[in-house]
Amino acid sequence: MQLNTELIPIAERVLNFLKLSRERGQITPDNPISSTGIVEAAARYNVIIKREDVYHIVHYLREKQEPISSSQTGYFYALNPEELKPAICEQVKIIRERQETLTLLKRIQDNLSKSTNSLFESPVGQILRDNFSPLEPFEK
Repeated sequence: MQLNTELIPIAERVLNFLKLSRERGQITPDNPISSTGIVEAAARYNVIIKREDVYHIVHYLREKQEPISSSQTGYFYALNPEELKPAICEQVKIIRERQETLTLLKRIQDNLSKSTNSLFESPVGQILRDNFSPLEPFEK
């Protein structure tokens, strides 16, 4: 993912913030910081970012091999491989759910296509197709 060039220096500041906060015991696996919290912390230093920027920044930092872990409640700087496991499990769960949704949608699409295309395959359907025009008025 290509990070907006304006956000690259901010990404470095976010990284330093997460590292220092971890060293001080302020942002930990048990006390992560939300994306909103990061936006608010940045604003205290007159750095204006949006929650969406935080997601892109975290992705960028991970591409740079920085161990930014996450949970449903927020982000923190991981100090060991074990601290990344919950984030990995969460991503696997999301992928499975998305794959299940995709499979269901494709199945529904196939069933709709089959039912639409097979409507006139029956003898009754062929009579309807050949002899009925919905645009012609009915005779009384």
